[in-house]
Amino acid sequence: MAECNGQGPAVGSTSCPSSSSIPTGVPVYVALPADALLGDAWVAATATAAAARTTGEQQLPGAVAEALAAAAAAGAAGVAVDLWWGAVEAAPRVYDWAPAVALVRAAATAGLQVQANLCFHSPVADGGDGRDEGGEGEQVARAGKEKGQPPTLGAPLPGWVVEAATAAGLWHVDAQDRVHTQSLSLAADTVPFLPSFAINSASGSGGDNGNGSSSGHIGGYARRRSSRRGPLRTALTAVGDALRSFLTALPDDVATTVGRVQLGAGPHGELAYPAHVPPPAGDWAHPGVGSFVCHSPRSVAAAAAAAAAAGVPASWAVPPSVAAAGTPADRPWGYLTWASRGGAAATPAGRFFLRWYGGALMDHADGLLRTGRVAAHEAGVGGLTLVLRLPAIPWWRNTACRAAEATAGLVHLPHMGDGGDGEGGTEKQGKGGPTGVHGGGGGGGGGSSWQWGSLGGGWNRGRLGGGWAVDPYAAVAGVAACHGAEVCLGGAADARSRDAPFWTARSGPEALWDDVATAAARRGVRVGAASTTIRGRPPAGGPAVCGHPAGCAAAACRAVAYGQVVRSFRAVPRRARGVYVVDALPLLPMEGREERDAAQDALADFVRRMRAL
Repeated sequence: MAECNGQGPAVGSTSCPSSSSIPTGVPVYVALPADALLGDAWVAATATAAAARTTGEQQLPGAVAEALAAAAAAGAAGVAVDLWWGAVEAAPRVYDWAPAVALVRAAATAGLQVQANLCFHSPVADGGDGRDEGGEGEQVARAGKEKGQPPTLGAPLPGWVVEAATAAGLWHVDAQDRVHTQSLSLAADTVPFLPSFAINSASGSGGDNGNGSSSGHIGGYARRRSSRRGPLRTALTAVGDALRSFLTALPDDVATTVGRVQLGAGPHGELAYPAHVPPPAGDWAHPGVGSFVCHSPRSVAAAAAAAAAAGVPASWAVPPSVAAAGTPADRPWGYLTWASRGGAAATPAGRFFLRWYGGALMDHADGLLRTGRVAAHEAGVGGLTLVLRLPAIPWWRNTACRAAEATAGLVHLPHMGDGGDGEGGTEKQGKGGPTGVHGGGGGGGGGSSWQWGSLGGGWNRGRLGGGWAVDPYAAVAGVAACHGAEVCLGGAADARSRDAPFWTARSGPEALWDDVATAAARRGVRVGAASTTIRGRPPAGGPAVCGHPAGCAAAACRAVAYGQVVRSFRAVPRRARGVYVVDALPLLPMEGREERDAAQDALADFVRRMRAL
């Protein structure tokens, strides 16, 4: 794909925007609650979907209709809504987009655009997973509470996906042999394991009926393996099938309302490994560095194959054990084998493993965005913006190794100018070499079109032990530039470093935002962000990033967050400014009409300030 001097082309576009097309403000989208399209309230909407298409009447639950009206009244450009894999594809290639279509129609009527977040993961507990400081939560039962945790909002992975992934061994596994089932492992990108359609004992098979709604008998899915289920699919194929079905299900009169699609890339929909999992599923606690989750047989085999292809000792591909790297809750101090200055970043074996670990994640992003582009093209949709979301991991940002980001797959390595890691000399840019993807295969199909290295390039994927500096955010920007996608940082833009725990966690949210925004701007990629500090409940890991133990529901906290977002985007060149997605808290029921009106006014003022940038 040809490089663009400015913003990479959107899906379906073949040229770069002219200077006159550069926006003068930052669009603000309001995130609807994670379960906005779930629950009993949607039963009536689904049942009357056909009538709604012919009469134009919108069948929406009252809370969703109220949220759309409030977003429109505040002047927001659009809304972001989660479309959960477990809710829209109850059986292989049997889709139900009726609630989504009803929402899109209502948004179009209200003059709002829609960002569809395709969620190919299981949800986590709302407000109790510590994500204001970047923590990972493991899936719990949606309807209930376990060990005092709040209920999970969202839909878990489809049962047929869980069954197939378990049989194929396609989950992430950490050093303590814990299996994490919130999202599929990267090997699922290249290993065919998902059935193409379901089996019904009475009628045979069911599948997508062409307009995106359900057909056949979902309940008759056969658990036994059978050639009647058709060829097996990879996870990337399933992503493409779902996106293509969704785009073709949209009626022509509202198809342009969906101008953005965020492709779920991992836990929380973000491009990361599930490295920070708190109890009961894990033992991570803020500000621990997390753990490497590449101990499954497929991951171990893939790392060994990469070592053999690179001609380095097989021991270089072995991930750190608990004895060597500590537990997920440990600080980076004292574990010189990888997490401190003079540790793995300065050794040939450590640099090889860390580059392979991070490179596999970049291959996943490359394959995911390529799949999205192809699906949009096949659906006949042009001008669609694909969004790749990154996790905001500010703790240990101000350390040499940035260990918490490394375990999540965003690996930073310093420059080894003397070639002391065994490679020597200057590396040349190029393509080829070991695949890097867990489980083998070609990084999502075909040759990769990105190169991972410093901001100026310079990492040859075929020489994984090289001494050149590695900036993961430059790598992500390179992937996004190749596919005309936008990068969204899931936090940090609304957090002040002076409120973050520097002495206990060396946290630097403002520096993290600058890292991501600078890398994106240099590659001509738009960078957006999502809200993290505006929460209804404080995180489980301690005070929120604003420093207030009571959380960020107070008006003062909202004012601080809104002001910091404006400052963060003002520092980004106009050509590189993306969309900001604000949390849904101002639209949720609050105590008293006065508080609710104040939150609505604050949101409207924030939208006006972002437009004026």
